[in-house]
Amino acid sequence: IGTTEVTLFLLEGAEWQRYDATFRQRCYSEEEVRGGLEAAGFTDVRAVAAEELGMTGDIGKGRTFFLGRASTG
Repeated sequence: IGTTEVTLFLLEGAEWQRYDATFRQRCYSEEEVRGGLEAAGFTDVRAVAAEELGMTGDIGKGRTFFLGRASTG
């Protein structure tokens, strides 16, 4: 499990606000993700690289997103 700590400073009105967040992530193989989505009833599942979705820089490096259709029944 990987951990990333992020600190953001956002200007809200005339004051800066600090926000801290910790993200814990685990990597799964494409087969694991695809299998889980299909077992949950998703169809037309496809993998899309982060860069194809407009994520640039290090935050998108090596990331894959999955798109699929949820069953309506």
